[in-house]
Amino acid sequence: MKKILLSIMTFILFINVKALEIDKMYIDSELDISGNLMVKEIIEIDNLDEDFNYKLYFKDMNLKLKGKNYYDGVNIKINKIGLLNEDYDLNKLNNEEFDSYVKESDNVTYNNNDNNVLINVKKSGSKLYLYIDYTVLSLSVLHNDVSEFYYKYLCNLEYDIKELKIIFKLPFSSNIFDVYAHSKMKANISKDDSNYLVIMQKKDYKKGNDLDLRVLYDSDLYAVIYNNDKKSNMDAYNIIKEIEDERLNNTKMGNIFLYVLIALMIILVVIILVFVIKYKRKRK
Repeated sequence: MKKILLSIMTFILFINVKALEIDKMYIDSELDISGNLMVKEIIEIDNLDEDFNYKLYFKDMNLKLKGKNYYDGVNIKINKIGLLNEDYDLNKLNNEEFDSYVKESDNVTYNNNDNNVLINVKKSGSKLYLYIDYTVLSLSVLHNDVSEFYYKYLCNLEYDIKELKIIFKLPFSSNIFDVYAHSKMKANISKDDSNYLVIMQKKDYKKGNDLDLRVLYDSDLYAVIYNNDKKSNMDAYNIIKEIEDERLNNTKMGNIFLYVLIALMIILVVIILVFVIKYKRKRK
């Protein structure tokens, strides 16, 4: 009997163990005129009671156009990585003085792999303020009629996030500024009136929900091309628009089907309840 009780208690304790999660994640990303994505990330974890492993992907993200993959980056360059002072000022993120908040640590290491950079932070049992400044090289694609940015944020992320904010910026305002975002999760996504900024926000993000962001913008903003593989040599604007319109229609149809299914289930439950009530009255 004691063994059974012990087994039950052990099982209860096991299922109640709380997995490591990210409390706050802030991603500031900006394209340059060479199609590189310059990224600064801040990650906060209230209690780092286990090692934190985080992969930054630059390729093999399963993004294609007409069956061809134009969207892989070449590599990721880590510009700066370290721990932040608790009193860091986010408003100074893009100023040189922000570096004064960052300190290198032996507990933070990274390794370059075939399609990602793996960042490891050793457990400390205290609050983590992690800062990563990196560049994803050669992401944008130049078509005959438009430039295109297509990237998967949070690719294969293995942690839940309580509070997430992602900012995407073009180098300058663009006459063409078509924004498409896809994910299994619902998020608050907005773009500014100046046609260069996108903001994505989500509370209680659950792991496994990659966020694909696709932005079409003026060709002349992709001014310096050092990777010829990033030239598609096709008129792609209408092709992409048709693809995205179809995805939107499929999503709407899926939502309609879901609403109809819920309505039918409610009706079925009501019918069953009415039948049960009538049956009980007859028995009386």
